[in-house]
Amino acid sequence: MIGPNDNEVLRDAIRAASSPTHQPTRYARAITGYVSALRYPELAVRSAPTAPAERRPAHRLVVVGVHPNPASVAAVDLAVIEADLRGWGIRLVHVQPRGRHGAEWDAGGALLAHLVDRAHACSPRVAAVSRLCVGPPGPMLVREAAAAGLLVVGGTHGRIAAALGGAVAEHVTAHRRGPVLVVRTPAWPPAGEVSARPVVAGVDGSPGSRAALAFAADEARLRGAELVLLHATGDRSGHPPGEPLAAVPPEWLAGLTVHRTPVRGGAAHALLAASYEASALVVGSRGRGGPAGLLLGSVARSLLHGAHCPVFFIR
Repeated sequence: MIGPNDNEVLRDAIRAASSPTHQPTRYARAITGYVSALRYPELAVRSAPTAPAERRPAHRLVVVGVHPNPASVAAVDLAVIEADLRGWGIRLVHVQPRGRHGAEWDAGGALLAHLVDRAHACSPRVAAVSRLCVGPPGPMLVREAAAAGLLVVGGTHGRIAAALGGAVAEHVTAHRRGPVLVVRTPAWPPAGEVSARPVVAGVDGSPGSRAALAFAADEARLRGAELVLLHATGDRSGHPPGEPLAAVPPEWLAGLTVHRTPVRGGAAHALLAASYEASALVVGSRGRGGPAGLLLGSVARSLLHGAHCPVFFIR
């Protein structure tokens, strides 16, 4: 069992679950094809999608919030890759706080057109459309993604960036009923080995954790990646650790290579350490601990502002 200060041991355990480089995963191939298509400023649309995204069932749609910053560009890239893996469409949404006229409105339309072209050029199979809205960004994105299969937003690094951009990510993570992917990617495009890393899920036996485990298994299966299950046995919630996988239907993990990694200490500490070596984290937005009235648990909040890889929040 890994102790609370054994960060390097934990990271070695996550590295050991990375797929062999001679057997590239579906996710690795998607990133390789996507990144190799980027030629800025010479970006050309390869082909128009045949099935408009808006005509697809709403649950087969990825909605991504966009803004003129690097984190937003990475969010669009990852959103298109997720849509490509699933055979879904994508809707890019830019929300402005005021006005349907003037320079800001025109700039918003130009941003969406540029990012739709980027999506089409890099993954012609994904049907991409856009929508320009006016209102408070967080609530508007939750509304736009009400029936969507996945909502994606950019995450920011650094104190100033987090103060400016973290509010939207925190709002949608706390209020959306459905998966939210917060793209915390310090460098994009990533190094080649990143795409072969495992999906890591935090499990504690709570209902939110079970939903996160089911999603993580599906995500690992889509990517062709291995799955690491982190179980923190010594948090401060006052709940007995138990066995979080005791009631998991075996079919949930069928066909996957699964690594169970119990760790002493708090879940937030373990998951933050794991985020350095994971391709993505998957957690419930609320676990066992914390006041019942909070929409976003302490572990989710820590990852939202401190993880070093994209994080799926399941609620």
